[in-house]
Amino acid sequence: MRTLGLMVPALVLLAGCGSSTATYVKSDTTLGRVVVYRNGVAYFERSAHVDGDSLKLNVPADKVDDFLKSLTVTDAKTGLPAPVSYPSTGPNGALALKVALPNSGSHDVKLSYVTEAPAWKPSYRVVLDKSGKLALQAWAIVDNTSGEDWENVKLGVGSSSAMSF
Repeated sequence: MRTLGLMVPALVLLAGCGSSTATYVKSDTTLGRVVVYRNGVAYFERSAHVDGDSLKLNVPADKVDDFLKSLTVTDAKTGLPAPVSYPSTGPNGALALKVALPNSGSHDVKLSYVTEAPAWKPSYRVVLDKSGKLALQAWAIVDNTSGEDWENVKLGVGSSSAMSF
């Protein structure tokens, strides 16, 4: 892409590997996508293969409010929503959720939710090559302090507020 004659390569950096205290949703799901917004929230997508009629999730106490307001659980094949119940609170104030799936058997589900997360920040660098051309490099710096490894995750950054998905 050319903007005012400058080349703008987009590079994404993941800085930091997280803190010693895990503050992410714990479950037998696979984190597939994260979109971090500049206003301190992030959108998460997870998937899971469930043998049986329920999927259990542990949500940190400081994430419960945003998590419950934005949680969607759907059947990956049909797209139909799955009912969710959350009868108990787990250790350290974490919420123990049980996603009740219709019928027993095998299910593939997708979960999505929004919770508080570190914001990302932009950084720029101007490079002058040997021929005298200028290139502008744009970087997105994301500090993953969740305690969860974001390996093989599609990561995006948004410059607007996360109002709806």
